[in-house]
Amino acid sequence: MITVITLTGDRPLPFLLCQLWVSKQTVKPDQWIVIDDGKDPEPTNLVIDCEYIKRRRATNEPFHTLIPNLKEALNLIKNDKVIIFEDDEYYAPTYIERMSKLLDKYEMVGIGRSKYYHLPTRLYFKHNNMNHGSFAQTAFKSSFIPELRTVIEGSPFIDLRMWAKIQDIQEHEITPRDNKFSGNEIELNNRAFVFDDLDENLYLAMKGLPGRDGIGEGHRLYKYEQWRAEIDNDWEVLKKWVPNDYSIYKELRIE
Repeated sequence: MITVITLTGDRPLPFLLCQLWVSKQTVKPDQWIVIDDGKDPEPTNLVIDCEYIKRRRATNEPFHTLIPNLKEALNLIKNDKVIIFEDDEYYAPTYIERMSKLLDKYEMVGIGRSKYYHLPTRLYFKHNNMNHGSFAQTAFKSSFIPELRTVIEGSPFIDLRMWAKIQDIQEHEITPRDNKFSGNEIELNNRAFVFDDLDENLYLAMKGLPGRDGIGEGHRLYKYEQWRAEIDNDWEVLKKWVPNDYSIYKELRIE
């Protein structure tokens, strides 16, 4: 039994696309939890059944509210497998199917070597990380939730704390740009598994969509020189990374 979690707020277009990607999955979630803390009213364009929670933000909460939203979602999980769907990511139709099969063997799974695409500029970049997955590409068993609660407080970059916890190491030992692993998959501490999906193209971190800004540096590929991002002049990279649905992004004409 599978639970999908989406944390959103003031991102109507990305959330609408997210509903589309969920609806196209070859394996559907048994429970989809959506926590929305946006100022916008509740959406009227829900195209797939979900447990939609409109959470009121506390006055002292930070701008980025991933942590309080996640804490709310953890209280609602009913199933053994938990898969994160961020609202502005692309997820291929076989994403849940692939992650669910891996969760039959491991307590946490993630996709390494993160792929980023900034739609307004068509800049793209592929990370080196292979000792953890980004939050948007992480899935875990419900048995991990008690440990997750012990590290949930802190910066919005919860993925680093999650992957440090499952490996029984310190957070500073999780290096986002780690390049010491040369293979396409790695087992970590006999509990977790990270793999490169380049042969399958299961997802794409799509940046630059309208709405509340995200927390990751990938939202600003055009700004940081260290990204060494390249430009996809002819749309071929987008077509390769999103082979089934790239035309949907292309037709958005976001600038």
